[in-house]
Amino acid sequence: MLFVKNFKLEVAKYTSEGNMVKNLRLALTRLDETAAGVGTFLHLTSRFGSALLPDHAEKINQETSSTLVATEIFGRDTEKNEVMRWLVDNIEGDSNTPGINRVPVSAIIGMGGIGKTTLAQIVCEEFKRFNIL
Repeated sequence: MLFVKNFKLEVAKYTSEGNMVKNLRLALTRLDETAAGVGTFLHLTSRFGSALLPDHAEKINQETSSTLVATEIFGRDTEKNEVMRWLVDNIEGDSNTPGINRVPVSAIIGMGGIGKTTLAQIVCEEFKRFNIL
């Protein structure tokens, strides 16, 4: 009986190791496929370089205006409030510097199409609503 038990343990050991070898071979095959794809990607990147991003930005060809066209903007409340708080704090100044006119200036930078102009427009609309601007 002890022989049968030991035999089953040995068989189980080799079977699980067999699965491990099979899984390792499968992983190596997938790694080879991925490595082949990386070569193609690197070839394309070296061929086109950083010209891909400017081409994309130029092709968007979006028109902008100084007035806000949309009636409601979603998902920009946090950024709008942050910019407004910064501007108001810099306009009002502190009580230690009376008589000094502060003109806050800020830059909104980023890739084309992410909403920089829209953010500036909603901040301006909000200031107009409160007769601050």
